[in-house]
Amino acid sequence: MKSLKIFLLAGILVASCTNDPVEEQDSWPVDFDALVALNCRAIELRKARFATADSLRLDMDSIKASMNQSDFEKYQNDFETRKNALLSESNALADTIRLRMKGVMSDLGPDRKRVFNDSLQATLKREGCE
Repeated sequence: MKSLKIFLLAGILVASCTNDPVEEQDSWPVDFDALVALNCRAIELRKARFATADSLRLDMDSIKASMNQSDFEKYQNDFETRKNALLSESNALADTIRLRMKGVMSDLGPDRKRVFNDSLQATLKREGCE
């Protein structure tokens, strides 16, 4: 009987110390899946912006050499338009995420904030959004 009590006490202790934040996502005061989707999209946009800028930096000389001045200016204008569209979408998405996170975080204590952030990061990683 004593060993059963010790076993149960040990089980309760282990269960109370185990903190798997991903399992708590249903209890958050926000649509967690929507927030994950917004964060994934923001990560994709950031990667697209960086990839576009990197490719332009690497290819600018060869692009300029292969085009006449007029065509190159059109190319630059087209690039600037696409870059600005990506930047605008990225900024709007960042504002949306920031406002939602601010709303969620204002209702949570320090420990719950940490668990929420851990849960969000774990879910993003599991979804392949890194």
